[in-house]
Amino acid sequence: QALDPWLASLWPALLAKCPLPEGAAVDESASLPPARYAVGVLAGDAVGSNGRESTGPPAGGWSQRQPFLARMLRNQLLTSGVDREVRHLELDIAGSGFVYAPGDIVAVQPRNRREEVEVFARELGLDLSLQVSIAPADPTSDPPP
Repeated sequence: QALDPWLASLWPALLAKCPLPEGAAVDESASLPPARYAVGVLAGDAVGSNGRESTGPPAGGWSQRQPFLARMLRNQLLTSGVDREVRHLELDIAGSGFVYAPGDIVAVQPRNRREEVEVFARELGLDLSLQVSIAPADPTSDPPP
């Protein structure tokens, strides 16, 4: 409820700064668009050490749609005083079946600070002991960021 007055003033301010293209209109209906992602709660004993269901690699192997979640073992800054950071990262890829070769790349998804997550969960009434899976509702769409 505290957010409602702010939102009521946000949209007109945004539209004043960034007008919609000609012919476009704001959808004032109360209906929601179809869900882009399906969210499910995982059973506590179904989750492995890498944060996913312990069924092994998915059919077709690990991919952008089915990433392997590795634990970071080492994070060392290699540069200083430059406009871009270069780091040496060591990841635990045990159980992934990966074979590392120099020059391979990896996508890193940072974690939010625990205190901020707790505040967010408390405000929304979420149970932080639950583990969830998030998957595209349409299997041909991109995975969640």
